[in-house]
Amino acid sequence: MSAGKIRIGDDLEVEVVDPNNIQPVYADLVTELRVNDGVLYISLANVIVDGESHALSRKAQVCARLRIAGRTAEFIKSVLSQPEPEQAPTGQKLN
Repeated sequence: MSAGKIRIGDDLEVEVVDPNNIQPVYADLVTELRVNDGVLYISLANVIVDGESHALSRKAQVCARLRIAGRTAEFIKSVLSQPEPEQAPTGQKLN
């Protein structure tokens, strides 16, 4: 299943595929955040909540471990530092 195309640099375009229909992961906590040899290591976790009482337990379950190349981490940082579209000044279009 094709999810579209993305351009890398000036002259390389790659097809993005998602044959296993990877599900989104929602996280409550960052449990690891470090850089090693130019790679950003991020681990995320969910706080466990009792289904009946809705009480929080004293456990968090790791739900994702990401390893992100330095250039990609810089790109994510620049995107996250931009204002959200609804916060943009009137008449200013964001990418």
